[in-house]
Order: sequence, then structure tokens, then C-alpha cells
Amino acid sequence: MLNAAKYSTLAQAVIISISLILLGVFLSTYNNKVVPLNQGSLAHYNAEPHHPLNFLANWDSVHYIRISNTGYRLPTDAAFFPLYPVLIMLLRHVVGSPLTAALTISWLSLIGAAYYYMKILDVWWKTDQSSRFQGILMFLLLPTAVFMLAAYTEALFVFLSLAAIYFAITNKHFVSSVFLAGATATRVTGLFTVVLIASLMLEKRSSVSKVIRTGVVGVLGIMAYSIYLQIKYRNFLQFVSAQRYWGRFHGSYFSSIVNSLSLFNVLFVLVLVATIIFWFIKKRYSFALYTALFLVVPLGTGSFLTFNRIGLPAFPVAWMLYEITERRPALRTSLLCLTATFWTYYLLQFAGGYNGG
Repeated sequence: MLNAAKYSTLAQAVIISISLILLGVFLSTYNNKVVPLNQGSLAHYNAEPHHPLNFLANWDSVHYIRISNTGYRLPTDAAFFPLYPVLIMLLRHVVGSPLTAALTISWLSLIGAAYYYMKILDVWWKTDQSSRFQGILMFLLLPTAVFMLAAYTEALFVFLSLAAIYFAITNKHFVSSVFLAGATATRVTGLFTVVLIASLMLEKRSSVSKVIRTGVVGVLGIMAYSIYLQIKYRNFLQFVSAQRYWGRFHGSYFSSIVNSLSLFNVLFVLVLVATIIFWFIKKRYSFALYTALFLVVPLGTGSFLTFNRIGLPAFPVAWMLYEITERRPALRTSLLCLTATFWTYYLLQFAGGYNGG
């Protein structure tokens, strides 16, 4: 017999995700009436000029689609992890268009991410339908969540990470580790998810051997990529070395930090610090540790470039906001209105060819 609750959650994830995609496409289509288009050729995907959705493939999208077509040609390409371009390559043989393939993967991943996010809310907060709906909106309307609508790795990475978390907290550790391996093959910050899941397992008093097995399988994604880079470029950590070309580990550390810092970066750092303190007080040390790891990215690389986008999978931020507003409906509504406003701003910036993340 079909599990009604399971399919209700899936149906809700599909409806919310498709509605958000349609809204994003509608707003982006009329973007040039609000935000003047960036005329820089490097900002735009020009390989399919007549594709009606090419405004959702700016900046990094160009590189992921190019790698899916031609493979890793330059040492600087190593900054872009392989799972997303591999999936694009496989799907474009079916749908024909690389951009259609990239967006299909992102949009299906968005549905999966919404589904597992709500399943996690159900496990930890015992949500009802209304509260679950509000909870997923609090995450999907975070400003840089707009990148989950685009030909970027965000949706795929969030989906894989949330699925790994869900299966870990429901004691399906091998399934969790498989999703973890996908996450570490998608973004280097997949290693943060490995740390989170190991911490969650230890908090649940799982055996050390289970934690190690889950972690070992989980890092296979990045290990396989590193082996490929050693063979291709004679550098096991070429994905780190390549970051110099993209503005990290570059020049004077402090001047680089200051020059790359924006008001949004400062606000986000303050939110991350508040989140760490909140979960530490709540004795959710795994959440606090995982959130703190995202501060390692700018402090370790000497750059805040794309920091707000990189920090999108810092799920404890949205979980903190959910918990704080759980019995404060007016505050929750106000917060959703505020984040939706900035979400729209980021969307129009990105669709116009500006790197809003």
C-alpha cells in the first residue's frame, strides 16, 4: 500500500519547486527592463544563442557546459568538479542541447533537495503540512538559492547533501555514504558534509567503525577526482592550485580579503557566527561545527569571492531561522518577505549577467 505521507511530501516538493522555477524564469525573462544587461562576453553562455533560457547559464555555467563538451583541457578547469559536467554530457545525448541537459539536472535536483529538506524537518521538528511548507520556503528563498534555478552545481550539491543527511539520521548509513560520495564529486565543500554526518552519527552513538566506513565511502568522490587530476596534470590537488586563477590564494592575504569583501559578505558572516552560537547554546554541536567550517573558505583562501553562494548549503542557518520563528508567525512572515526581496534581487542580477553570488 502506498505511503500517503511520503507521496504528499513528494507532491509538495514538486509543486513548490516547479512554481519557483516558473517564477524565476518569468522574472528573468523580463530582467532587461529592470537591470541593464552586462555586455561583457565572458559573463554569458553564447554557444546556444537562440536557446530561450540562456540567461540562466552565465559565468560558471559556461565552464561546466564547456567541460561537458570538451573535457578538462586546461589546468584551470580543475576548479570545476566533475559530477555535474559528466551528468550534462550523458543527458545531452538524450535531449540534444547541453543547456537543456544542465537545467534539467538542476531542476530535478531542486525537487529532490526540497523533498529531502522537508523530510529532515519532519524527523527533527515533527512538522505539519503548513509548517513544512513555511520551512522549505525559508530555505528556498534564501538570496543565493536562486543559483539552484540556474545551470550551476548548487541544486545538485544541495540535493546530494540533504539526501546524505536524511539517510544518516534515519540510520541508512550505506545509502548516506553513496550520496556523500556524489556530493564530494560535485563540490570540495562536500567534505564539510562528511564532517557533519560523522558528527551526527557520533552524537547518536553510532559505532566508530560505522562512522569510518561512511566517511571512507563518502570521500571516494573527491578521491577519484584527485587521482584523475594526478594522472592528467601531475597534481593530486590541482583543484586547489587552480583557485589562484579564479582569484583565491592571490596577492597579499589581508588586502585580498578586504578587496573581495562586500556588505552582503559581512552580513552573512554575522549570520554564520550567530548560527554557531545559537546551536552551541542548544548543544547541537554538529550543527555549530558544520557552520563554522564555511568560515574556513574565505579565511583559508584569502577571498570572499562567491562566499554567499558557497555558504548556501550551511543548512543550520535556515534551521535556526525556522526554530526561532516557530512560534512567532509575524516574525516568520516578515523574514520570508525580506528574504524573498533579496532572492529577487539576486535573480535579476544573475540573469542580467552580473555575478550576484
